[in-house]
Amino acid sequence: MPRHGMTIKNAKLFFIFPLSFCILIFDFSEARMCLAYPGKIESIKGEKAVVDFSGVKKEANISFVKVKKGDYVIVHAGFAIQKISDEEAMDAIEGFSNN
Repeated sequence: MPRHGMTIKNAKLFFIFPLSFCILIFDFSEARMCLAYPGKIESIKGEKAVVDFSGVKKEANISFVKVKKGDYVIVHAGFAIQKISDEEAMDAIEGFSNN
């Protein structure tokens, strides 16, 4: 179970983003949902990359994934943990902007 959380009307909201803002896990009794906002790699230097999250730029370690400039990734705790397709990224970004 994550270390950081708070109870709000019988639901626990867990925040998992010590150095990044990408992943939130909501625990509403039995239902669980994980949300991740994709970022586009702007530049790479060694094992570090500058990732653009719709205008918010963060540095991320890319040693866990094989990526290149222009790829979309999911970042957790400062590490790129998954490369996703452009289509998946655009769908997710559109979904977040419509809400």
